[in-house]
Amino acid sequence: NNIDTDACVAGCLAASCGDGFVQEGVEECDDGNANNNDFCANDCTINPALCQNGAVEVTVAPGGLAKVCDDPNNNTCEQDLETLCPIGWHLCTVDEHINRNNGWNHAVNNSNVAVGEIFCRGGGGAGHYTLGTVDGINNLGQDAPLNCHYGSSRDTCVTGYGCNEKHAQALCCAPNPTCGNGQVDAPEEKCDDGNSSELDDCLNSCSWRKPTDHGLNGTGC
Repeated sequence: NNIDTDACVAGCLAASCGDGFVQEGVEECDDGNANNNDFCANDCTINPALCQNGAVEVTVAPGGLAKVCDDPNNNTCEQDLETLCPIGWHLCTVDEHINRNNGWNHAVNNSNVAVGEIFCRGGGGAGHYTLGTVDGINNLGQDAPLNCHYGSSRDTCVTGYGCNEKHAQALCCAPNPTCGNGQVDAPEEKCDDGNSSELDDCLNSCSWRKPTDHGLNGTGC
């Protein structure tokens, strides 16, 4: 047959990892190259820690559990920055950044803004946890206080902001393994409702959707 996804590929060769054909039920991907740091690893599994949707990796935290991904064409609206993060990752919460940023020597400023979790502001609208614009933070190794700066949007807190990504880069974090078990049992969790809804009070990142409702005050929140 002419099918290249079974055990026999073009040229009557036995299918193997690295031949450039994805063998159905056996391989997740097969890009036919020897680069282990691209989307498809050398064992023909999808590399989960790569930035997605055309984004490039700007910097990685020393522990490897946080990184900055950027769309070099600036075509991604702020509310969609999470789509640039590696598969299964999300925009970092305040607690995740503080817990994972030791020794992270990467400069941020008004032209190089790192943008994390989206929160609903107490006065309406939404804003991101942002590093590089306020609070005297100019390095990702510094602990920034809670803030809700860079304008964005969330289904439950509509705003007119969110489509000027020129200086914004996605601050991405790997998932916290205990988040989602229904218990607040890790320093990176503010809440844990055990469900997958992003429209309720507790977000899937185990942070509060609207911090001010829970006594958490931050600049712009």
